[in-house]
Amino acid sequence: MLMNPVATSRIMPGWVLNILLLLHRAEAMLAMLYIFIVHFTIGHLRRGMFPMNECMFAGSVELEKEREEKPLWIARLEEHGRLEEVMVPGPPRWYRIVYFVFGYAALVVGLYLLINIFLYRNYIEWH
Repeated sequence: MLMNPVATSRIMPGWVLNILLLLHRAEAMLAMLYIFIVHFTIGHLRRGMFPMNECMFAGSVELEKEREEKPLWIARLEEHGRLEEVMVPGPPRWYRIVYFVFGYAALVVGLYLLINIFLYRNYIEWH
């Protein structure tokens, strides 16, 4: 609807587009707040995960960390004899450097956007 407002205004009155734009902006702000407060805190600031949860880039987790955090899962894998089957080697050092640089850059950009939402909220036109 907002992608093609001229076609939408042929079917609906113009004030509907104003309401849709307002709802779209509010939803975008809620999504940003959720991602950078709830998701970031649970995913990256927990004990054992700080400063960054590497499994999102590496696709694997360290066995020692998982023994501490999810002991029942590891015990179940050992019980069924599948632990060696699911183990994979860790990523090479150069790959870890690349995803740490990317991860911290994404963190800086996200925090910059979150801070600017609050600093410039009075200048955003809500119609």
